[in-house]
Parts: sequence; structure tokens; C-alpha cells
Amino acid sequence: TRKVYCRVPGCKCACFKYVNGRGSQFIRCKCKHEHTDHRKKDGRMGACSRCDCKKFDSHWRCPCGAVWGDHATVFQSKA
Repeated sequence: TRKVYCRVPGCKCACFKYVNGRGSQFIRCKCKHEHTDHRKKDGRMGACSRCDCKKFDSHWRCPCGAVWGDHATVFQSKA
């Protein structure tokens, strides 16, 4: 298995959450702000910098019917 690291410059997280996007449009948090507004200085997700929202959570549903928070970022390699 190959190790995959976060692409946020300076981030020291061991894992990260993928935020779905289509072109330049990404899903938004329930507070209506973007995922970038929920990034802490170290690159990890946290409280919103534009309101009192404590964490990124979205109403977005994927084609499978599950909401964003029900999914996990998983990397697989060929066997």
C-alpha cells in the first residue's frame, strides 16, 4: 500500500477528508461557507473562520444516497 499525504502546504495530519468538487465549485458546509473557511492554520479542518460553526458538515448527498459525513477517504492500490 502506498502512503498518501495531505496536499495542504505545511499540514502535518496523518489523514485527511476529501471534499467533493465539480470544477471550481466545492460542496459547502451547513453554515453556507466553503471548506477553505474551515481550515486551521496547520491545514486541518476545524471551526469556521467566518461564523460560529464548530466543524465542517454538509447537507450534500452523493448519488449513493449517503451524506458527505457518512463517507471515508480510502486509497486502494492494485494487488
